[in-house]
Amino acid sequence: MIHFMPFTHLHGERIQRLADGLGRLTVLQPLASLVPSAMHQAAAQERLHLQPCPRIDERQLTQSLKGFADWAALHRNDGEPLAGIYHFQAARAADALEESPNRIRTRLQRAAAAKADEAADPLLQAALFLCLAHRFDEQQDALQNDMGAVRAMEDRLERLLGEAPDDSSSADALSQGAAGQSAMADLGAHMTERRVQAWARLALGSNALGHLYVTDSMAVWQHLLEMLPEAQPVGNEPLGGGADGSATDAGATALQQHLHRLAAGGDFAPDEDEKAAGAAVGAGSGRLTLRRLQACTPATLLTRLCKQPAAAQDVSPDTVQPPNVLIGLVET
Repeated sequence: MIHFMPFTHLHGERIQRLADGLGRLTVLQPLASLVPSAMHQAAAQERLHLQPCPRIDERQLTQSLKGFADWAALHRNDGEPLAGIYHFQAARAADALEESPNRIRTRLQRAAAAKADEAADPLLQAALFLCLAHRFDEQQDALQNDMGAVRAMEDRLERLLGEAPDDSSSADALSQGAAGQSAMADLGAHMTERRVQAWARLALGSNALGHLYVTDSMAVWQHLLEMLPEAQPVGNEPLGGGADGSATDAGATALQQHLHRLAAGGDFAPDEDEKAAGAAVGAGSGRLTLRRLQACTPATLLTRLCKQPAAAQDVSPDTVQPPNVLIGLVET
């Protein structure tokens, strides 16, 4: 099973690129009500597996998410929900200073009646953070789509008015625009460490165990390499396999079989893989850069990533898992 990390939101084009190259992906979902229609459709087509966390109380999580959204709206902080999540309780306390005595009394009574384990539950905190990250990513994707539509309209207007730039300046503008969009598109650069920690915590609680964990975020990939310095390079794998550089089901199946062999301790040839990957990238199909953690179970990997000891009841036995775990960076 291939797990995509640390994101829970994917738009249609991104789903197509990833699923075409790797086959069916497992995507963690903290709250079913947040899943967009594109992901539901991909799941129905068996291109995605939406992994819930059965240990999460959805009603409680929904209430927590609504409470934070109300607080953010009150303070006009909707645009930066990720930056505020770990300061939520402190901000609520500061907000109480501005309230009337009656409202302060009511809030204190509710706080006293709340269960202590609910407030301190790390699984709920991780799920809440991922919900906020999900909404943030969704907003950023919508913003990029809007900006792209505006740029396209501006280009058409310039051509109609005869004010289109010459070829050289147009190429420079397109190059700069692509670079800027690429930098903005890496949502993993926003609160990278907390994203990875929250995702790993929820993955443990969901028993989301597999032999390969992939990301398409360079920021997340660099963070993983820093946390896992012993990860052994095992070369690059081309994605796709069609004559025109497009992905095929057979190519994705062959890649998955090769990944299973690597996870089971099979040999690899980095030089050959790198040459093949270079040809694949040239054809526009992309590549998968791999690292292998030897004698490491999925539960051990996730425990290290979330930087918290895993409780015995959080994780199922790893007896059916390969002896090694792979991490990968997808470039399409």
